[in-house]
Amino acid sequence: MNLRSFKVLIVSTVVVLLGLVGSGCSGNSTEQQPQQTSGGYTLAVGGKSPIGGTSKENSQGPVTVSAQWMGEKNGSLVFSISMNTHSVNLDVFDLSKLAVLVDDSGKNYAPISWLSEPGGHHRSGTLAFPIPDTLKQGQAKYIKMDIKDIAGAGNMVFKWDL
Repeated sequence: MNLRSFKVLIVSTVVVLLGLVGSGCSGNSTEQQPQQTSGGYTLAVGGKSPIGGTSKENSQGPVTVSAQWMGEKNGSLVFSISMNTHSVNLDVFDLSKLAVLVDDSGKNYAPISWLSEPGGHHRSGTLAFPIPDTLKQGQAKYIKMDIKDIAGAGNMVFKWDL
């Protein structure tokens, strides 16, 4: 074997070895790790996470409400809620009594908690629900949240396709 053939053999071997090592480290594993968001929330619940974004917004009447899917934390499905208006005191609206979560089978889930500081015309907080059965089982196609009648705004619906 001459020196040139030997160099070609060495370079070929190195390329093959790098390819093997690289494919083992490329993250092509079929096991999916839950995606973590800030604050210790697990974005994917039951192997499902929102398609098309985690944030939804609805404006009706004098109020704009934004809802963001935070994910699972401590066995609850948690949403960050922001309400804004220029004409109504939002402190009088208790989302633990006005909101409901609905899974794709039509089952309703009442909130576990609504944690919010007073804010007058600009109020935000976290709204937590039990994790819907279809979501726990990884079978949910969508989850929607209905919030009833904030300042005469009617029913606001926020839907997350999964």
